[in-house]
Amino acid sequence: CVGVSENFVVTIDECTGIGDNGEQGSVKLFPNPVSDKLNITLSSTADVFVYSISGQLLLQQKEISGTYQMDVSGLENGSYIVKVIGKNESFTARINVIK
Repeated sequence: CVGVSENFVVTIDECTGIGDNGEQGSVKLFPNPVSDKLNITLSSTADVFVYSISGQLLLQQKEISGTYQMDVSGLENGSYIVKVIGKNESFTARINVIK
């Protein structure tokens, strides 16, 4: 993001690397918000991890590829961090669970 003021330019980098749009390169997460099944579309094999905001690992699925549906129906309403780790890339996004 770049913001312009009368006196200076401020550039803000997403320090956490966490986005809300659920799409980056060859990874796509949808829908967001989600209530029961999170669709994960990958162009290569990757591992998927879902963490609470406090960093606790709640769900994981190893070696998925193509389109995969992750069952998040057991999660409470709230925000979670999804981390996708592939051989050549990683992706982190925030999802919201709403029932």
